[in-house]
Amino acid sequence: MLVAAERAGAPDAVVRSLRAIPPVEYRNRAEVMRSVPGDPGAGRSASRAAEQARTRAPSGVAEHMREPR
Repeated sequence: MLVAAERAGAPDAVVRSLRAIPPVEYRNRAEVMRSVPGDPGAGRSASRAAEQARTRAPSGVAEHMREPR
């Protein structure tokens, strides 16, 4: 993904985000999107942001890689 983004002339912010995701095999696009760090307030409600802040996994860890609660 990183090489494809660089070749396509992706903005620096996109390349940095792709470099920040964990190097695991993703099953689909949704898993990749959940792992890409982004603006903490973009597209999230306050309750969703609070829920994510309470999880034990560090940011940038794909949902399927997190420990069950």
